[in-house]
Amino acid sequence: MTKVPWVFVVRRPRFSFSKLKMSFPTSVPTWLIYSLIYISVFYIYIGGVYNVLENPIAFASDAQNNIALIANGIDRQFLLEGVVAGLLMFLGAFGFFLMKDASKDYNDKSRFYYKALPGWILAIGAFFAITAMMGVKL
Repeated sequence: MTKVPWVFVVRRPRFSFSKLKMSFPTSVPTWLIYSLIYISVFYIYIGGVYNVLENPIAFASDAQNNIALIANGIDRQFLLEGVVAGLLMFLGAFGFFLMKDASKDYNDKSRFYYKALPGWILAIGAFFAITAMMGVKL
């Protein structure tokens, strides 16, 4: 160990980078891949590219100071409108996932109905909710 002659407190540390061993994972975890896929699909569903390019407001109000959550016209959207539409599409997709998962348990009727019925409700409910939102836009 060497000392700096004019400063008695400062010393060279006893550390060698050759002794440092780091291990990196050999493969990417599956949960990380699925998370990135779901986040990117949700970003597309909510109109993320439109939100970046157009920079829309979150919501607006009309002449009577009533809050308008859905923009008039098919070529515009508010920020909250895109998020709600994206969440409704994800609920519908989750309903289809539940129906697919229920088809694996068709021999066990209680488990089949426990998964299939909420799946149908979510898918049909999301369809009608998005249809109602489009009816307000037009």
